[in-house]
Amino acid sequence: MIPIHHPREHSGGLRPNWVTLLVTGVVLLFGGRVHAQRLKPDPVEKFRQALLVEENKSPGYKSALRKDSLAKAIEFRRENLTNASDALVSLSDLARALLLIEWPQGPRNASDTYASDFDKLARGIESKIREQMARRFSEGVKNVLSSKTASEARKVAVANLLGETVAQTATLSDERLMLYKDLKGLAPVLAELASSNEARVRVAVARALGQFPNEPKVVERPLRNLLNPRYDEATRQAAADALYNLSMSVSNNQPCRAPNRGSPAGNPGAPGRSSASKRPPTSSGRLPRPPWPDSATPCRVSDCNA
Repeated sequence: MIPIHHPREHSGGLRPNWVTLLVTGVVLLFGGRVHAQRLKPDPVEKFRQALLVEENKSPGYKSALRKDSLAKAIEFRRENLTNASDALVSLSDLARALLLIEWPQGPRNASDTYASDFDKLARGIESKIREQMARRFSEGVKNVLSSKTASEARKVAVANLLGETVAQTATLSDERLMLYKDLKGLAPVLAELASSNEARVRVAVARALGQFPNEPKVVERPLRNLLNPRYDEATRQAAADALYNLSMSVSNNQPCRAPNRGSPAGNPGAPGRSSASKRPPTSSGRLPRPPWPDSATPCRVSDCNA
């Protein structure tokens, strides 16, 4: 009988496991690189935390601030928010930060007073920083939409981002609605892009124009021009849907909501979309399909990151 030896048996004991040694070497060699590739902190979350620093203090903290202590607290507030806002680089981050519900609010009417001297001074700082952020966002959007070298995907993404941001301003309250006034100046920029040669750009622009119900003189003409038969069906559908949303917004005295791109046509519960039974029929008598068919699917918002 031929003796059978176990493959791991030899005179020196167990053979070394070369696979284990190789894996251990790779981990030791590249472990530092893997650690360095961790995701960076979200700048919007850091800005949100900066807004809440003093707001999380006890009620008596801000009231007790006087003279030097008040001046130091206000200076810290200014520097902390300024540094956090400077870290917001991309347009999507700026939009998210501008729409945060954590922005403190001042008195709602003239008869109300600030809770403390700190609140009065801090609200002024926050207002200036928010104006600066809105200006940076507007300038960034204008630069992309007016650019002759920006890609089609980037223009589509930025137009979508603008439309969604403007739509979300309708959910804000009190003085935070001032954000809409900061962004309404971008409606003419969208109007100029409505005659773009790219179908997806025209669709995105039409959808964004539909979120400016308070600018009828600016948005009505380009949207009606997009109904011209020389344009493709997706463009005409987007323009018709935007005009319908504008008319419903004005007649109901309610702000439009951002369309739900994932909802099927005619879903009565879809935000920003009216039910199929209320949609105006097309020239053929059929109800229009959603303005973003597969051939004109909007680009992701991530495409507008700087």
